[in-house]
Amino acid sequence: QKFLTMLTLLLIIFPLTATSGLLANGFTVATGKAKYGLLTIPFGIINLFLSFAFVINFGFIGVVYATIISSTLNRGLTYYLLYKDLRNLEKNEETSK
Repeated sequence: QKFLTMLTLLLIIFPLTATSGLLANGFTVATGKAKYGLLTIPFGIINLFLSFAFVINFGFIGVVYATIISSTLNRGLTYYLLYKDLRNLEKNEETSK
C-alpha cells in the first residue's frame, strides 16, 4: 500500500522532470544560460534537509514529499528565470529593429 502511494506521488514529478530535461536544458544552453543548471545544487541540499525532517514526521513517504517540493521549486525557478531572460531578449530585438 505504501509502495503504491509513493509510486503515485513520484509519478507527479515525472512530467515535470521530463519537460525540464527536454525544454529547459535546451533553452539554457541555447541562450547561454547554462549556469541555471547549477540551481540543482542548492535545491539538492534543500531536498536533503527536507527529507530528514519529513522522514521524522511522515516516515519514508516524507522523502517523496521532500522530492516533490524541492523539484517543483527548482523547476519553477528555472522556468521563471528562463522566461524572464527570453522576454528581455525579445524586447531587445524589438528595440533594435
